[in-house]
Amino acid sequence: MRPINCPLCEQDQTRQVEQKARHGLTVTTVLCQGCGLVYHNPVIEDQDRLALGLSPRQLHTNEPINPRHQRRVQRRTAYQFDFLHPWVRPDQQGLEVGAGLGLLSSTLQQHGVQMLGVEPDPQQAAYACQQVLASSRVGLKKSS
Repeated sequence: MRPINCPLCEQDQTRQVEQKARHGLTVTTVLCQGCGLVYHNPVIEDQDRLALGLSPRQLHTNEPINPRHQRRVQRRTAYQFDFLHPWVRPDQQGLEVGAGLGLLSSTLQQHGVQMLGVEPDPQQAAYACQQVLASSRVGLKKSS
C-alpha cells in the first residue's frame, strides 16, 4: 500500500470518511478537502491484492448488495454532498468514476446537475440502473 496525494487536484489535505479492515488490509476512505474527491488512501496496489490472491471484485465488492451495504453508501453520499453542495449549480455537468450504486450521481441529478456515472462492477452498475437511476435519467456506463 502506498500513500498518495489526491489523484484529481494533487493536494494532500484530506478528511477520513471511513476506515475498515478488509482481507487483512486496513482500507481508509478519505475526502479531499480541495476538490471533494473521495478515494482510498493509502492506495491498494495490485501487488497487495495479488499477494492475498484476490481479484479486484473480491477486494472491493465481494458481497451482495443488501440494505446494510446501501445504508453505508448512503452515509458516504451524504458526506460527499455536504462537501460539494456550495459548488453545485443546475447548469453543471458531472462525471462520477466508480459510481457504485449510483447514489451520488442521483443526488446531484436531483439538484439539476447533468450526470454520467461509470462503474466497472457489473452487479453494482445493474443495480444502479434498475433501482436508483431508472427514474432520474442518469447515464451509467459499464466499462469493459
